[in-house]
Amino acid sequence: MRNHSVLFFLLLFLTGCASYNASLAPVPKLETLPASTSQGDIVVGADPYVQSVRQQAVFDGNLVEEGIFPIQIFVRNNGDRKVLIRRSDMMLLLSDGKQVTPAGAFAVASKLEKTSSHFWPTFFFGLAGAFAAENASEKAKTARKEDCQSKEFKDVTLGKSESSYGFVYFVPPAGTESFKNATLTVRCIDTENSSSSVVKLPLSFVNNK
Repeated sequence: MRNHSVLFFLLLFLTGCASYNASLAPVPKLETLPASTSQGDIVVGADPYVQSVRQQAVFDGNLVEEGIFPIQIFVRNNGDRKVLIRRSDMMLLLSDGKQVTPAGAFAVASKLEKTSSHFWPTFFFGLAGAFAAENASEKAKTARKEDCQSKEFKDVTLGKSESSYGFVYFVPPAGTESFKNATLTVRCIDTENSSSSVVKLPLSFVNNK
């Protein structure tokens, strides 16, 4: 009975240490977004999540510290013609001329995962501790991947007065100098004739904690 109690408390402890605790991001409202612009019938708004407090609340981690810049992007079509908006057609232009394309949600989740050590659980609780630690860690990894994907901007075709939003994750190449400003570009494709236009939106990446 005593062994069962020890194992029970071990599982509670390890689950708490290795759990993924994130929350939903607030639904963006165009009028309150820190940056927005319009070109023709297309309106684009964006909110760079560079504040560590907001990152911790929404993604249970410090993304910028890991070189990940999550931007919540809002797009609305005010015109009569349908337009296709694809995440892969978005880009972040840095002041030095570098172009950063979006990273996938699973790649971002993997980058955020820390290599956990099972030494102490094994030391104190033997193989049962190591197994429990590994199990809790895998559950947290799966939860993070699913959450990052669910919050990601999905490719969408927008009709008149329709809008969509979601996060786009940008990971500048290693060695990229720190930056405070960049320009977001969003390509909009007319589904009737395949013509396209690009909306450019200047952004600020000042981290106010």
